[in-house]
Amino acid sequence: MKKMILFMALLMALSVLSARQAKAQGKKNQIKTSLVMPLASVFELSYERMLNTEMSLQLGVGIGSMNYVNPQFRYFLSENLEAPSGAFISPYFLIGDEISGGGLTVGYQRLFKQKISLEAYLGPLIAGNVTVWGGINVGLAF
Repeated sequence: MKKMILFMALLMALSVLSARQAKAQGKKNQIKTSLVMPLASVFELSYERMLNTEMSLQLGVGIGSMNYVNPQFRYFLSENLEAPSGAFISPYFLIGDEISGGGLTVGYQRLFKQKISLEAYLGPLIAGNVTVWGGINVGLAF
């Protein structure tokens, strides 16, 4: 649990530092939360940083009935939309107290008025056996 709190503090520090840099470069950062994980008594917070017009890195942290860290790389497939809007594929890892594994999700993210993000994703989670990992997130771009 102490590791999860440390990851959350690191995530917040990165977002504050990136926000200062983003003012000069445009909105390349997002802070998001899951709309689905509270059903499993988990609070999830994610930070996404755009690398360029096609790729981003995301780090999610879940705390509650499941504690986990979820690093992801996202590749946006839409030719007519600039990331972070459009369809994406995302290899990911899930590292936690009760479960560890990885997989590949397919999803769609949309940025509304350059401020509000909404995304949905789904894919297999391979952690000893194969199960499903997915979600719906809402967030703020800055």
